[in-house]
Amino acid sequence: MYQQDATLIWSIFLSKTPEPQISTILGQHSIHQFLKTIPELFFEVKSYDCQTIAVPDANNITILIVSGNAYPIDSNPIIPQYPFHSAFHIQMKEESKSAAICYQTMHFFNSPA
Repeated sequence: MYQQDATLIWSIFLSKTPEPQISTILGQHSIHQFLKTIPELFFEVKSYDCQTIAVPDANNITILIVSGNAYPIDSNPIIPQYPFHSAFHIQMKEESKSAAICYQTMHFFNSPA
């Protein structure tokens, strides 16, 4: 899912804290290890957009923007718990006919304290 040298920017903007909590995770293994530490979430997608950028003499990059609400698995899904916005840069590997995430940002807003 992630390239070997991928980057993940993970941020949480708490309404009670003036500064966001931001983590930068580098590399496929570190990203997978980091994702194991967060609570399980259910994502409700409210909107998305996808655009491919053709790069001459290089592998194309697709940008995917997703926003909506994330709910902890053990909570009541009627009340949005974590509004989110995420951007993915996905690189196509023509030679192997595969694609992987090379860069992702994940932002949560107004998280419960």
